[in-house]
Amino acid sequence: MIGTLAAPRPADRRLVVGAAVVAGGVLASVLGLAWPVPVFGAMLAVLLAVGLVRWPFAVLAAAFALIPFHFAVYEALTQRLHTNVGQLTLWKDVMIGGLLLRGLVHRWRNGGLRVSRSMADNYLVLYVLVLGFLAIASPHLVPAGYAYALDVEGPLLLLAVLLLEPSRRALNACILAIVAVTAVMSAAALIEQGLGASFPRWWGFQPSSEVFYADPLHHTGYRSGSFFGDSLELGFYLCGATALTLAAAMMFRGWARAVLSAVAVLAAAAVVVTFTRSAYMGAGVAAIIVLLLGIRNPATRLSVVGLFVVVSAGGAVLWAQSGDNRLTHSADASVHFDLLRDDFDVISSYPLGYGIGSTDTVARRFGSGFQSQSVVLNNETADIGPSAESVFLGRAVEGGVAGFLGYIAALFITGMRLRALRREALRHDDGRGALVAAAALAGLIGISVAGVFLPVRGLSIQILMWGVCGIAIAYQTGRGRPRRRALAS
Repeated sequence: MIGTLAAPRPADRRLVVGAAVVAGGVLASVLGLAWPVPVFGAMLAVLLAVGLVRWPFAVLAAAFALIPFHFAVYEALTQRLHTNVGQLTLWKDVMIGGLLLRGLVHRWRNGGLRVSRSMADNYLVLYVLVLGFLAIASPHLVPAGYAYALDVEGPLLLLAVLLLEPSRRALNACILAIVAVTAVMSAAALIEQGLGASFPRWWGFQPSSEVFYADPLHHTGYRSGSFFGDSLELGFYLCGATALTLAAAMMFRGWARAVLSAVAVLAAAAVVVTFTRSAYMGAGVAAIIVLLLGIRNPATRLSVVGLFVVVSAGGAVLWAQSGDNRLTHSADASVHFDLLRDDFDVISSYPLGYGIGSTDTVARRFGSGFQSQSVVLNNETADIGPSAESVFLGRAVEGGVAGFLGYIAALFITGMRLRALRREALRHDDGRGALVAAAALAGLIGISVAGVFLPVRGLSIQILMWGVCGIAIAYQTGRGRPRRRALAS
C-alpha cells in the first residue's frame, strides 16, 4: 500500500512538470524586469541544454537556420532597442561547441571514443590542434582567440555532424533550413535593391562602408547586403547556398521541385544585386559543377550546362560593354592590386606568420595589426590595418607557410572525400546521396574560388561550407546511410 502511494502516476508527473514550468516562467519574468539580459541568457542556456540532450538534431537544424541572422538581430538589439547584450553574442559559439560535445557523448555511449579510421576526420582534428598552437603562439592572445574560433568552428561543426550520426530525415531538415535561409536572404536582397539604404536602417544597421557603394560620386548604384549587412558576405554565402538549392531541386519532384527551382532563381538574382565579381565567379563555378555532376543524362547535361554558360557569359559581356562601374569596379581596382602586392611583401617578410587574428576584421576590432595602412575609398580615408586581399593570402599572413598549407590540405582532403563518396553513391544507385555530395563539393569549390580574390570568411560562410560537407558525408555513413540493394537481395 505504501509502495503504491509512493510511486507517482504518469498524469501526476506531467502535472508536477507543468507546475514547475509555470513557476519557473513566472520567476523568470519577475527577475527579468530587474536583470533582463542575464535572465534571458540563463533561459537560453537552459533551452539549449535541454535541446542538446533531447533533440540534438533539431538544434543542428536550428544552427543552420539561426546563425546567418545573428548580425541583424545584434544590430536590432543594440542600435534600435539600445540593449547591451554583453556575452550573449557568444550563443552561436556555445551552440556549435554544445553540438560537438553532444556528438562526443553519443559516440562514447555507442562503442566508446576511438580514433577514427577516416584519414580526413583525423586530419581535421590535427588541423584544429595545429591552428590552436599557432593561436597560442600569437603575440596578441585575445584577437587570436576570436580568430581561432572563427577559423575552426566550421570544421568542428563538420565533425559534430559526423559524431551525431543523424538520420537522413534529420539531414534533409538541415538542407531545408539552409534553403529557407537562402530564400529569405535572397528576397531581402532584392527588396533592399529597391529600397536602398532605408532597408538596413529599418532593422538598425547604418550602411556607410564602401561595400555598399562602388563610387557614390558617380552614382554607380547600391549593393545589397541583405541581413548580413555586407554584400560581400552575402555573395559568398550564396555561392554555396545556390549550389545546394540546385541540388535539392533535382532531389525532389512535383511541386517541391518547382518551389526549390524558384528559390534557386531567386538566389541567382540576389547574387547579381551584390555586384561582387568574386561572388559571380564562385557562384557560376558552383552552379556548373552541380549541373555537371547532378544531371545523369549526357544529352540533357550538355544542353543545360551549355545554355547556362552561354547565357551567363553573354550577359556578362554585354553588361561589361555597357560601362557599368558596378561590374567593372574601376574606381577601386588599383587599390586591390596595391593590397595584393602588400600581402606578398608581408608573407616574404614573415614566412612563419605574424599571428592569428592579425588581419582584417579581427585586427581592426582589436587594433592587433603590425602595421596601419590607409587607403582612400569613396573620398574617405579608411584605416584598414594589415591587409589580406584573399582568404588564402590571409592564412599565409597570419599562420605563415604552415597555416597556408594546412588550410589548402584541409580543402583538398575534404574535396577528395566528397568525390569518393559521390562515386560510391552512384555505384549503389543512391541518387540523393550523390546529389548532396555534388552540392557540397560545388559549394566548397565555389566559395574557395571567390575567396581567391577577397578575404571574406564570416562565421555564416564557414558554417555553410563545412556544415554542408558534414551533411554530405553523413548521408553515406552511420544512420544516414541507406540500406544497400545488394544486402536486400
